[in-house]
Amino acid sequence: AYLNLINSRERYLISGAVAFTGSVDEKGNVLKLSDKSIKTKVEAAFYSWIKYIVVPKENLNVVVEQLNELHSKYPKKELDVIGLNIVSEILMNNKVIKIEKDTPAEYLKKSV
Repeated sequence: AYLNLINSRERYLISGAVAFTGSVDEKGNVLKLSDKSIKTKVEAAFYSWIKYIVVPKENLNVVVEQLNELHSKYPKKELDVIGLNIVSEILMNNKVIKIEKDTPAEYLKKSV
């Protein structure tokens, strides 16, 4: 089993149905946006084909309020919100990230 880990490569594929917003510092922390900025971005995502929006966790309350207001006008529209403190948290979210594992030979075939 250990040998299989060494001899495999992971590829992280991001869904085309996700939008990301926020700033990231050098340690990978997702930084809070202004309320005005986050509301504008959530509204734009809501009216688009986006299914998921990833936002700074510190903005989550503002985002939920904005979505509740938009849902009152358009109750059938769905937009899932994912709040992050650290960028690496998104790598384990199977709604927006798909992990493919390849052997070195499979990886080379796809790369060429």
